[in-house]
Amino acid sequence: MKKFLPILVIFSLALIFPYYSLARVTPEDIVNSQKETFESKIKNYSLENQNKIKSLVAKIETINKQRTQELELIVQTQGLILDEYVRRNNIQEDGGKDGIHRSNDPVAVVRIEITRAHEAVAYQAAKNYIPSLTSESNMKSNLLNLINKLEYELNSARSQVIKSQNILKGVISE
Repeated sequence: MKKFLPILVIFSLALIFPYYSLARVTPEDIVNSQKETFESKIKNYSLENQNKIKSLVAKIETINKQRTQELELIVQTQGLILDEYVRRNNIQEDGGKDGIHRSNDPVAVVRIEITRAHEAVAYQAAKNYIPSLTSESNMKSNLLNLINKLEYELNSARSQVIKSQNILKGVISE
């Protein structure tokens, strides 16, 4: 009986407080929490540093938006080029094939890679860059970490676009 008592208590509490046991954390909750933490920490900084941080965060958002728009345009152009290639060469695409047979179809492989690149760019465009500030004395290193993170993630999306571009070039040049 002593073994079942803790289990019974936990189960009873779960029935009494179902909201807490069924609560889910969404990505929006995480971003909002990070923003609240950022806003509460930045209030303790000097006005000059607050302005510097807010200016840098705005620049990071602008750079991310510009770069992802450029990458998106490239991916859309890749799709248009592939569509034109298919049209000019009278290639019949069979969307109903299973994955094994589609992996042997070069046009399907290119479409998949272009879709992956498009998803990578869209994912990058949706990212929010909120600095995790530790202290005012570490402000520079905290912000450099944020810039490095942006650079790394933009390069990751860019490499996916380049990969799809190279595969497209390979199919078209055959």
